Amino acid sequence: GLGKVDPEARSDSFDKQYLHVDVVVVGAGPAGMEAAMAAAAQGARVLLLEQATRPGGHVRYRPGGVAACAAVEEACAQIEHDAGGRIDVLMGTTVVGWYTGNWLAAVAGGGRPG
Repeated sequence: GLGKVDPEARSDSFDKQYLHVDVVVVGAGPAGMEAAMAAAAQGARVLLLEQATRPGGHVRYRPGGVAACAAVEEACAQIEHDAGGRIDVLMGTTVVGWYTGNWLAAVAGGGRPG
């Protein structure tokens, strides 16, 4: 035989990929991270997409946002260590279309610094 293909295997380099999850959250600001964690807590497989290279959204740009940034860092740690590994995060990824059948087109390309 030719062996078996592992359907869970992921390559670090790819031209395109088709990901299948229960919930997609666009934007890793405070609301997006909270939505991703809430969906994962209910048992959903979640894909969190963020255009910037770091999560946090507008919180990272607010003057005096030290406490808010600490909350973002805590949320990042929770997502990174979420029980069951139900949240996948793609940074530097821009969603460019939402199509019939709930297909999303997204382009990975470094993103804007965050």
